[in-house]
Amino acid sequence: METLYKACSTVTKSGSTIHVNAGTYTETQQCQLAAGVSIEGVGVTSIIHSYYSSGNLIDLYSTPNAGTNGNQSISYLQIEGGTTITDLVGYSAIKVTARSNVDIHHCTIQNFAVEGVIFYGGGEPPSLYPVGDKFHDNILTNCARMTPGDGNSGEGALCIGGTQGMLVYNNTIRNNQRPKFSDGYGIKILWELGIK
Repeated sequence: METLYKACSTVTKSGSTIHVNAGTYTETQQCQLAAGVSIEGVGVTSIIHSYYSSGNLIDLYSTPNAGTNGNQSISYLQIEGGTTITDLVGYSAIKVTARSNVDIHHCTIQNFAVEGVIFYGGGEPPSLYPVGDKFHDNILTNCARMTPGDGNSGEGALCIGGTQGMLVYNNTIRNNQRPKFSDGYGIKILWELGIK
């Protein structure tokens, strides 16, 4: 398929996998990934370039407190919010909301303006926490900012909140490419939700 947006709109049956062949795919719309559907590339030659500036490019949204089991993964992709450290068009790469058993691994995610990846339980706090989520063996570079005009707060390359027992390991996170006091955090808790 020509774009990840088209693939996500078409492939919605649980147990399916969207394969991203080697090449560069330009995305201008948010990609809604259905529960049970995985995305798998072939490594850093499967490049998703985001020109979506209004939020997260790949959205895994489930209704909060519904107990949705994603049973899916996103793996072996390079996802770019810009082609250089100053060309930051994409807002954020991936957001997982209220979905259990989502495994993001072996991805290279770089040059997003605000955030890299978000795992969010939904609700403040949720009454039913997602479980079994994993984030491992990824490389995140230049994916977090400090809040403009406020030198004391900022976003994270990986943001986590409202989840239970999530595993995070073997990742490389670099936030040192922007001007002084402009880089955000490597890993940041969504403080109002917490982690169990």
